[in-house]
Amino acid sequence: MKNIILFLKRKALYYAIVRYTLSSFMMSFGIMKVIGMQFSNIAGPTSSYHQSLEYLTGIQLTWAFLGYSMWLQVLLGLFECVPACLLLFRRTAFTGAILLFPMTLGVCLINFAMHLWSDTQLISIVLLLLNLVCFLFEWPGLRQIISIVLGPKIKYRNILPEVIFGLILISIPVVRKVRADYGRSTQTILTGDWFHGHPDEYTLVSEKINDSLLPSHLLKIYFGTWDEYSEISDSTGNWDGYKRYSVDEPKQ
Repeated sequence: MKNIILFLKRKALYYAIVRYTLSSFMMSFGIMKVIGMQFSNIAGPTSSYHQSLEYLTGIQLTWAFLGYSMWLQVLLGLFECVPACLLLFRRTAFTGAILLFPMTLGVCLINFAMHLWSDTQLISIVLLLLNLVCFLFEWPGLRQIISIVLGPKIKYRNILPEVIFGLILISIPVVRKVRADYGRSTQTILTGDWFHGHPDEYTLVSEKINDSLLPSHLLKIYFGTWDEYSEISDSTGNWDGYKRYSVDEPKQ
């Protein structure tokens, strides 16, 4: 009984549970990417690639973007699989946790920014927390890295947090002014308010010419904020790329 209690008190036991749990999840997600299963898009007219961009959800946009290039999928999968393998071994666990942190943080941010499924968001939070717990178990090594990066002889290292906080406060008015100027510069007579996601939409109504067998369709035109415009067909979803334009306000 005493040996069991001593075994349950070992920090290495709980660190192993955290490492193996994180590794198993990330390994499974990584393998799915490598073999091209995770970001699969349905073929045919219901595919995200055959729909107008304005009608796609955050989930469809994410899957269409990440699934567009197969080699990118494989690379992302390797970025998850390799650190996950390192987590399985005690000597390489710290390196694996460091390499895996950008992936767990990035996935968590994407899940919330693109409004993915609530279960997926919850899983990403758990995996990120497990990654951070690994750093707690490896705190002596992490503290050594921090001291090397900051330097052991920085004269005013103790006031570094206050300096960073002060710089953030100073930068807030500058950022707000730049943001406001950008918002004003993205609104013209033709463009609408692109800054807040409300561009003006112009629709050219089609008409039948004699006995033409060509199907009628609606052509939408959007004027952008940097002197370019694009045409999108409602019937085919085709995007005609960007074209240049200029505004002569005196002549309207």
